Amino acid sequence: TWSVGGVIRQGPDFTFRARSERGPGTSLDFAQADQPAQFHVPDVYGVGIAFSPEDAIRITLDYDRVEYSDLTQGFVDIFDFETLFPSRDPELESFKVDDADEIHVGFEYAFFQRPTPIFLRVGAWHDPDHSLRFEGTNEGFRAVFRPRSDETHLSLGVGFSRRKYHVDAAFDFSQRVSTASLSVVARY
Repeated sequence: TWSVGGVIRQGPDFTFRARSERGPGTSLDFAQADQPAQFHVPDVYGVGIAFSPEDAIRITLDYDRVEYSDLTQGFVDIFDFETLFPSRDPELESFKVDDADEIHVGFEYAFFQRPTPIFLRVGAWHDPDHSLRFEGTNEGFRAVFRPRSDETHLSLGVGFSRRKYHVDAAFDFSQRVSTASLSVVARY
């Protein structure tokens, strides 16, 4: 009736080219850049627990620590701070992203009496602010790269399972963004 699990997911790193150039209406005088850069996907550490008081019901709770600050490792200066702000030290270290603690809760009900079992799911999770923000002195960057509010997401899902395949569909709703997902597993 009880299950406990954990996850450690090390986010991969990959390289790309970071390029900036002045557009036709640009009034700022900054150097154009074309340089290699590295992107660090955040690492995630989590633990969860599930309780099934009967075969058809499952209640879940999990906690994830997401190291969003990994996104600022090797941060690339496409704005050319030294040219834009010659009287100040470069302000690259002024870009920040906080790590976040996420809590997820869920409920699943399974209709096993059917030839094709159907699973109905509902859940919610807390999404703390992890937006890129600027904490330096430039007001323009502070206006564009500013903190945002935390959000609560609500989710609904349905799934069904046969011997050879399993299909899940889900919707995640929040004030800022909503997501739909579809998953199909085929067994050979």
